[in-house]
Formats: sequence, C-alpha cells, structure tokens
Amino acid sequence: MSEDKDKVIKKQGLINGVLLGIIVTILSIFSFYYLTEMVTSTPLIVIGYFVLLPIIFPIGFAAFFIIRLRTKVGGYWNFKQAVRGIFIVFLSAYVIQFLGKDILFARVIEPDIVEKTEKVLINDAVADFKRKKVSQKDIDQKVKEIRTGLGPQKHITIAQQVQGFGINIIFLFVLALIFAAFFKREVQYYNPNPSTDPTV
Repeated sequence: MSEDKDKVIKKQGLINGVLLGIIVTILSIFSFYYLTEMVTSTPLIVIGYFVLLPIIFPIGFAAFFIIRLRTKVGGYWNFKQAVRGIFIVFLSAYVIQFLGKDILFARVIEPDIVEKTEKVLINDAVADFKRKKVSQKDIDQKVKEIRTGLGPQKHITIAQQVQGFGINIIFLFVLALIFAAFFKREVQYYNPNPSTDPTV
C-alpha cells in the first residue's frame, strides 16, 4: 500500500508541479510587462512587481497545488512523503519556469529584458526622488545601485544558469522541508483501550 502511495505521490507531484510551473512562468512574464508597459506609479510597482507577483501569488498557488496533491493521495501523508511530494512539485515547477521564462522568453522573445527592466526602475526612482526634492547626489547613488544590482544579469551565460540550477535545487529541497512541516497530515489511529492511568 505504501509503495502504491509513493507512486501516486510521484506521478501526481509531477502533474501538479508542471501546472504550478506554467502558472509561475505566466506570472513571471506578466510581471515584466506589468513593470514595463502597464504601471508608472511607484506604490503599484512595489506592491505588484516586488510583492504580489513574485511572492504572494506563487506561494498561494504552491499551497493550492500541495493541498491538491495531498488530496489526490488520500488526504494523509507522513512527513517523509510530504517532503518527497512537495519537492517533486517544486522541482518540476522550477524546470518548467527555467525553460519557459529564463531560456525561451528571456533569450528568444525578450532578449533585452534586463535592460528594459533597468530603464523602468531607474526612470521611476529618478521621478520619485525629484518629486521628493532629493539631492542629485542621492539620485545618482540610487541609479548606481540599480545598475550594480542588475548588471550581472545582463551578461549571464547558459553555463552560469545551469550552475545556478544546481544551487536552486538545494534551496528547493530546504523549502520543501519547510512546507512539509506545515502540510503533513498523518493518520490518527483510534485506540479502543486507552489507559485509565492518569500518569500515563
């Protein structure tokens, strides 16, 4: 029975991971156009581009697919099974997102994604600082920080991305451990003869 459950966890984990990966990829691509084409307000950029789209929505969808996976395997799984299933979900989602967004979208469809992102962030920061009457020295410092932060991403190679892939796998496993602690649900066995000794 345990072997059958493990097979279901692997199969359904892969299915749910692919679905999560497609959604996260769409969110990632949408966040780029949200930043570069849809909003100009600093609060909307911060809330949407830095909070909702990269953090809140992915966590919400991840929780949904983990619960969906747990339901598919009968509603109960121990910590080890939860870690395995959640890691499969996260790993397959990451592979889909890596291929769809980092390789196909960022290298074929929008090869200037970093430059366009940098331009928007700099323009927004400069406009916001000028509204607040910040000194030109502070504005220049902020622009320098943005360019320094995004600079390494402009010339990243596929080899570097593959190397980062390995590091991210370790991170995903640690994340699976954390999520498993929250989403594990073990079967509670009924004891028909509980001890009457209050000291036990």
